[in-house]
Amino acid sequence: MLTTTASPARPETVLDHDIACPIGWCDETGPHPTHRQYLYTVPGAVREDGHLGVNLVQRDRPGEPIRVELTSTTARSDDLALKLNTTRATDIAQALTAAVTKAARLHSATSGQEPPVG
Repeated sequence: MLTTTASPARPETVLDHDIACPIGWCDETGPHPTHRQYLYTVPGAVREDGHLGVNLVQRDRPGEPIRVELTSTTARSDDLALKLNTTRATDIAQALTAAVTKAARLHSATSGQEPPVG
């Protein structure tokens, strides 16, 4: 879809919001200040009505690093986006894995049952 915008500096600028990004890995279209590739969505991960997203992001500036972005969206609260460098993202992944393992052990110890799957 083409839209025409007018401004004093550029009386008639045409923007194509459906044009693909020239950065090969970017999923965004049209003009955008941040390149983004959507990797994973975990529905129901936040308050059962929202979702948690995992993306790759990079500002549209020369030399900017590619970061890992965690997004949280619910119907009842503001969206949240955390942009992490790869070292911090690795640390968080390890911390989440350790927490899941510990939760499963505690569940087994306190209930005498196998931990729930999923």
